Amino acid sequence: MTRFSIVFVLLGSGCLSIGLDESRLAQLPPLPFRIAVSGGAFLDPVERQEQGHVPKHTAGVERIWSRTYTVGQQEAIPFERIIGLLRRGRAATSVLVLANHPPSARERVALSGATPQSAARALAEAAGADLLVVVDGLDEGAVELQGRTGQWPISTVAWLTVGLGLFIPDHRFESRVRLKASVLDVHTGQALVSGMVFVPGTMDLALVNRTDFLGVLTSIVWPPTLVGNDPEAIVENVRAETDRRLLLRFLARLKDPETLNAIQQQLPMQLALSELPDHGLRTVVVGRQDLQEVVVEECLLDGTRRKLEGPTVRNLRKELLSGGVSGPGGERRFVGALAALPGGSEVRVIVQDVAGRRVSSTIRISP
Repeated sequence: MTRFSIVFVLLGSGCLSIGLDESRLAQLPPLPFRIAVSGGAFLDPVERQEQGHVPKHTAGVERIWSRTYTVGQQEAIPFERIIGLLRRGRAATSVLVLANHPPSARERVALSGATPQSAARALAEAAGADLLVVVDGLDEGAVELQGRTGQWPISTVAWLTVGLGLFIPDHRFESRVRLKASVLDVHTGQALVSGMVFVPGTMDLALVNRTDFLGVLTSIVWPPTLVGNDPEAIVENVRAETDRRLLLRFLARLKDPETLNAIQQQLPMQLALSELPDHGLRTVVVGRQDLQEVVVEECLLDGTRRKLEGPTVRNLRKELLSGGVSGPGGERRFVGALAALPGGSEVRVIVQDVAGRRVSSTIRISP
């Protein structure tokens, strides 16, 4: 094996990042809803202080730094970054940012409980969202050294043979921060998915990511795995990777089929939309009561919505309101279809039963 071959094998033997990939997640089906997002990765006011509360140190590991984020930082991960990832990753049919909902209001939603969430829910419903996704703040945590990785012998061999051991991840670290989130029904305020917690997990750093310039120079005479750590360099790199992982895990959870199933199981009725040939739309409702109202909207690019009418909508309304087919356990199944919808349009269907319970869903028709 040539020296260059050894270099490529060694550099490919370990990496900082986990296997989550934004582009792959974007290829998964989105949630069939318009979601509004509120809250944010806000730190508790106490945890923003220099001597703020940090979760208890984990026994048996070395604390590199008492916190992951800087003192006084209000919002650990910018809200715009969260929205950007959810949109690029196609978390849902549409991802909305609420108007007249400044950072101070989002902070109250994230940290103050039910009353601010009720106000955000009302804004989301008025904006034509089907669900409200709340980022319920972020718990600060220490950056800890978990020890050497299994790559340290490879790092040493690389140092001896080609002088590139400083690029092999040989030390393992972990940030103890936690990002929290929940999903609410905009029509009722009910928590459909609650208690979602995301942690970054362990991450491996090479010498170039965990030390300063002096440390790199020291690796000329000492194996990289024996060179000491620079806490500030470690925290900076761990923080950046922590942000990335938390957001990707949040996106992955939203796109997990189990999340959609949990949402549908908690809603008062199950509403499923699926595209038919020639830009048609099949609508299936499963519930225990007769339906009372059916509304179809086209959601436009400027954020406005246009109520659709005409023969095809009247036919759908007739099919769904005429009575469903009885099924097991007292459930009833209602089926209808829309024809010749505009290609590329975003179509939202809202149904309400005779008990006044309402559900809605949104999908995008193919071009």
